[in-house]
Order: sequence, then structure tokens, then C-alpha cells
Amino acid sequence: MDKVWPILTKMKGRMIHDLDGNESFQSYGQKSEEVIYSVSRGELNKICLDAAEATGLVTIYFDKKCLSVNFDNHLAEIQDQKSEAIQKIPFKRIIGCDGSVSAVRDAIHKVTSKQLDILPLGHSYKELHIPAGKQGEFQIDKNSLHIWPRGGFMLIALPNSDGSFTVTLFMPSKNISEQVSFEALNSKQKVTDFFNVNFPDTSTLLPQLETEFFSNPTGHLATVKCSPWHFKDKALLLGDAAHAVVPFHGQGMNCGFEDALVLAQTIQQHSATRTIITTKGNGLASSFAQVDKFRKINADAIADMAIENYITMRDSVRDKKFLLRSSLAFELENRFPEHFCPRYSMVMFHRLPYSEAKERGIIQEKYYGS
Repeated sequence: MDKVWPILTKMKGRMIHDLDGNESFQSYGQKSEEVIYSVSRGELNKICLDAAEATGLVTIYFDKKCLSVNFDNHLAEIQDQKSEAIQKIPFKRIIGCDGSVSAVRDAIHKVTSKQLDILPLGHSYKELHIPAGKQGEFQIDKNSLHIWPRGGFMLIALPNSDGSFTVTLFMPSKNISEQVSFEALNSKQKVTDFFNVNFPDTSTLLPQLETEFFSNPTGHLATVKCSPWHFKDKALLLGDAAHAVVPFHGQGMNCGFEDALVLAQTIQQHSATRTIITTKGNGLASSFAQVDKFRKINADAIADMAIENYITMRDSVRDKKFLLRSSLAFELENRFPEHFCPRYSMVMFHRLPYSEAKERGIIQEKYYGS
């Protein structure tokens, strides 16, 4: 954490931008520690890779892609992304953290599959950029996650440590019942007109809007739910390979870290308790099965809550009833701290399992009423 703290930017809440350019702040929590952090994924990856390499137990290869896995002959087909050369690498067991389009997951589900759902959201995203000011300063509030909610779509901006903001437009992928979609924004003039109408206060903040819009790729959003995550003691899925989620609760990376933590703890428990290994067979098979059982229900829960939070961010944050309920939740937490915690706080600021946070949230909804 000593290396991570310097690359974090604190966000205390949401800054809501309406069509007239007015701003209103909505706090995430009511305690000083209840904040979320914006972080460069690339810089965080470097810290993690350096830590792994420093153990002397890990060899890291870059620009490699897993194409397929064969459990019969214990070979993984790996392609070099630069030379396009393909190698067949022998393995005893394999942990697949190879993303939402996972070759390891495909291999597991060829031999055993109870569920394999890849659920497109129907919405896509485009990254843009607000540069730092002339003196390197933040041009909008640096301690907020900025949201321009517009009902069926939204723009958000997250602060970076260099004074810039990473901006993301989320909206429907194609025209269905509405004309607001990425498919409809097929010329520079249409993009400019769209932003002038829907996000007029960003006109001076996005100097490279047209260029970035057509040079940056359009990313697609989907949820992955699958079962099983493992195959005997030969393979285990972690991270997006097991449970890709949409990004609207900011928990995708945290969920992956939790997977790794539970795996490490489970292996330690099984290693310390020889009885488990001797009575239940192979220790790693038991560990993999236990991770699968515990993490699957929690990954499914955060996947559902992430989709719900998309509706909150793009629409509900403008609603007076939503704001009243948020105020009520804070007041209940103040009066009955041993008995009540808002669902958002449970997910973001506590180590409560996601499945429990979801269930408690359902109970809370009954008390809020309509």
C-alpha cells in the first residue's frame, strides 16, 4: 500500500451535472474513510507484477495469448502476439485469468458445463479525455466522480493523478426505439451536435472530442456467469474469465482480488489440515471446488448489482425520491449503526460478501416503500 497510495485520487462522492450546467454533490458515505479511489490500472498492474517477480517464484512473459487448453494431454496452446508463433506448453494445472473471452473457460466447459451465460448489455462505451489545465491543475472538482446523467445514457469523468480526467460515454450500441446510440453518431458533426445538446458544459473541456471519438475504440459491455469455475485439480478460473461484470459499481478488479485472496486462504487451510486432504482426496481439487462454491454466489450478486447501479448513475441520481431515500438511509445508519448500513456502503466500504449485501438490500427496499 505504501506504493499504491501515491497513485490514488480520492473521490468523496458524485458530482451531478444537469443540462443547464448546474452541479450538485452527492456524498458516497458519511464517514471520513467512506470514499472511493481513482487509480491507473496500468500503474497498479506494474506494482503487482513487480511484487510477484520479487518473490523469485514467478516468471512473467509478455505479449502471449492462450488460444486453447487440452486437458487430455495437458498442453496449452500459446501464441506470441508479435511473431504470431504458436507453442504448445505442458502444464500440470492452470489458473485462467485470461479475461472475459477466456480460452481456459472454453476448455473447462467443453468437458463439464452447468451454466455458460454471456449476456450483452446492449450498451457500449467510448473513452475520451479532459486534459489538465495550463498550470497542470484539475479543470473540474478533483475529489468527485463526475456524472452527466441523461436517462438512457450518461457521461462520466474520473480524476487522474496528473490533473487530467478519463471520460467515458455510455449509451446504447444500436438504434432500436431511440435515436441516441453509437450507431447514430457516425459523423464528426453529429458527435459535436450531440455533445452540444446533451453535455453543453463540456465544450471547453474536451478539445479533442471529434478526433478521440473516432480514433478510440468502442468497447462493448457484457456480463459473464458460468458454472463450474474449475475442473478437478487441473484448472480454475478467476477474475473476468469466471465472472466479467459491467463497470458501474467499480468492483470488477476488487472482485478479482477477492478471488485470489480466497484461493490463497483456502490452499493454506487445506495445507494446514492434512485430514482434509486424506479424507477428501486431492487437496487442490478440494481448494478449487471450495473457491468455486463460495465465490460463484458472490460474483453473481455483484454482477446483478452492477447493472442496477448503471440505472442509478444514468437516471436515478436526478430523482428527488432517490435523494430522499439516500438521506433516509444515512439517518437510519446514524440512529441505528448496529442494525442498518446502506447497501452501497456495504458493497463499497465493508468486507461483507456481495451476496449478503444484495440480500440485505432487498430487505431494505421493503422498508423504503414506494
